[in-house]
Amino acid sequence: MKKNVIICCSHLYVPTALTFILSHPDITHYIYTNNHSIKLLFEGSLLVDSVLEEPQGLDSFNLFKVHKLKRWIKQQFTEIKPDTILFFHDGYCMPINWYMKNQKDNVQINYCPTYVDNIKRTHINSLTQICSILKDKVLWGIKTIPIIGLNKTITPYLDPSFFSLIGANILKIPVDKQLIKNNINLICPTISGINNDAIVFLQCEIVGYSISEEVYINYINRIISSLDTLKCLFKAKPGRTKCYGSENALIKIPDYISASLILNNFKVVIGTSSTVLAQSANEGILAISLMELIPTQDEKEKKYVIDYLKNLSSYIKFPKTFEELNELINNA
Repeated sequence: MKKNVIICCSHLYVPTALTFILSHPDITHYIYTNNHSIKLLFEGSLLVDSVLEEPQGLDSFNLFKVHKLKRWIKQQFTEIKPDTILFFHDGYCMPINWYMKNQKDNVQINYCPTYVDNIKRTHINSLTQICSILKDKVLWGIKTIPIIGLNKTITPYLDPSFFSLIGANILKIPVDKQLIKNNINLICPTISGINNDAIVFLQCEIVGYSISEEVYINYINRIISSLDTLKCLFKAKPGRTKCYGSENALIKIPDYISASLILNNFKVVIGTSSTVLAQSANEGILAISLMELIPTQDEKEKKYVIDYLKNLSSYIKFPKTFEELNELINNA
């Protein structure tokens, strides 16, 4: 049986990776990641042979650490002896980029673009950028160009010549949401018993900022007390598990499971400012934001969040009273 290593270092790539794995049951799949929550996701699934997690803290300016990481990568791939490598990223991941560059003659490398890049390129204008680019070039042999992210942070971006240099075969892998839904018991065995009548509460990330903790707990307790808690679940963001009040009594979906994988398993999605609300609404699922219901400490911030969500989806509901909220849920 052929062996394929999938480089998956972001939850953005998980649906595409799963589509490929489920579509190719005749291949033995391995996951390589530098993201611990992705490791937990695939280790908890029944789909891959094993998961390789890149050791942390070795991609640095320390030559000894870099050498140690290179040796580790070589050892892992030597043991697996993959026939193919599939990757999705177009930046970061310099250690595995180094390996692909050096193994291009020994293994078929496939690249699948997952989304349209709208990040601005910029000119080198700081010592940090210069050091980052030099490190990628000198220590990893990878040419990069700097980009400005949405929060104006500078990150390395692969030079377009990299893909042709490694002989990457470009693949198009449309995400098959129905295939993922049909196999949710293999992907997330811990939530396979959930039916389509379930309600999921999304973690509120603005408690203590736009909304006071005391007010949020009072409102969320009242909302949950009016529902059948056996049909209610709680979903935190990867790496974050904070919940409040009655949320603690709800069934917890493991935080490392991407929300986009399980949306179709729920009847109602309730949250405050999460973009998962927009994803849900655009999928035809009842998505309810509590931003108009729960009093906020900053009206400008409240308006910004509501406008932002409405810009992402015109289908999100914003009830202003408990009566409106209950009516929405009862009619779902």
